[in-house]
Amino acid sequence: MDLLLCLEQPYREHIWRKGILTPYVKRMIAEKRDLNRSGFGFQGCSTILSECAACNHVEAVRLLLEAGADPDKSYPEGERPLTASMRQGNIEIVKLLLDKGVTIQPEDIITAGYSGSVELVRFLAERGSDMHVVSRWTHGDETGESDLLQSAVCSGNLDLVRFLVEKLQFKADRKWKDVHCSLLYNACSQKGGLTLFRWIGLLKKEREGQSAARVRRKI
Repeated sequence: MDLLLCLEQPYREHIWRKGILTPYVKRMIAEKRDLNRSGFGFQGCSTILSECAACNHVEAVRLLLEAGADPDKSYPEGERPLTASMRQGNIEIVKLLLDKGVTIQPEDIITAGYSGSVELVRFLAERGSDMHVVSRWTHGDETGESDLLQSAVCSGNLDLVRFLVEKLQFKADRKWKDVHCSLLYNACSQKGGLTLFRWIGLLKKEREGQSAARVRRKI
């Protein structure tokens, strides 16, 4: 059974949909196994809690937390449970982890954008999180910066991008690139399609002097 947990995520999620994850967690708890060890997730770099968060299993996450699993345990090359839940946009799991005292890190905010969830991003903003954090990265010889707007564009969700620009005052005319999607405009064309690309472009023109009403009529 443990060998199945090291498969790539799409295969793991297919297995978990068969309903075996929660019984597996219950068995781990009943047998008093180490709930904080690595060996789960792709390449075995995560804890069982991170795996459950990554696969959107609220009940399994709740069981592990009630049994005393470390809510913020992670290993090199693995993913924190909170980061995994942010990536999935699962606000219920995010709240469970925050209730256990887990601290939101800058990378968690940016990761939330990849989920495309307006609800999650709004929740984080309303609780006072710094939504304008910047991540600086190095990938081989490349270096760059990224933020929540970059990851939101990568999600392809125009509603989320609109929310960030119109409600949280993100600027859409930057020339940053991130390790996943290159330049912002490239990300628009690759992930968001024509509508997102045109909206970002029109927004730039609006900030260069066109009226908001005129620009929005073009969308």
